[in-house]
Amino acid sequence: MHAAAELFDRFSGLKSADARWDTALELVAEFGGNSLSVAVINGTNPVPSFFRSSMDERWLAQYIERNLVVGDPLPQHAQRSRRPLVIRGGTLRAGEARNPQALELNHSMTDMGYQSVLVVPFDSDLTGNTRVVVFSSDLEFDKNLNGEVSDQLALLTMVFNAYLFEGAESGLRDAARFDGAVPVLSNREREVLLYLALGLKTQRIAERLQLAEVTVRKYFQSARQKLGARTREQALARAIRDGLISF
Repeated sequence: MHAAAELFDRFSGLKSADARWDTALELVAEFGGNSLSVAVINGTNPVPSFFRSSMDERWLAQYIERNLVVGDPLPQHAQRSRRPLVIRGGTLRAGEARNPQALELNHSMTDMGYQSVLVVPFDSDLTGNTRVVVFSSDLEFDKNLNGEVSDQLALLTMVFNAYLFEGAESGLRDAARFDGAVPVLSNREREVLLYLALGLKTQRIAERLQLAEVTVRKYFQSARQKLGARTREQALARAIRDGLISF
């Protein structure tokens, strides 16, 4: 078992977001997980305004291209509850699915090795937003998350909430201060921002859109200029806030 002090000590003294993220992934592996995702979700838009994930990029791209968000229970659950949610892959029946995307999502996640997904919502420092920590595993979680497994995963996600959102929400708060008319983004500018929202790097975005990396960077630059943003992340935050990108 991991004690709380031990987990917090692992992050003590880490200055950069990348160092904290790498430490979190080490802990995920130690706890039997195979991926970690963290997000800040605005209640009015399922597209996260902040997102970081170690999930397979092919899976994230499939999630976008197949419009699986409309079948994903995570955004709705995070809006209405702070209780953990366990999603077990390959268990949803056709008669139980609210739409075809829900059925496809539940069964296709197992193909990528995500047999079980634990979703833990937390309060955000931003009004109207929710932090979400998503722990995935190729193992089946106990149905009710009882006993030691529940206690340890609850502790782990609490530590992730404490460290992995540091700096992210302040950047979103800065982006929310932008004033002026809502700009018009081109289809390509919206596409590159959407892929950024789902955690894809510039190289992967270029591959998905069959563009050169330098071209993708130019689209990011033009989107930033239109949105009055200093960074791609701030551009993404305003685009989501103003409803300029959606699935």
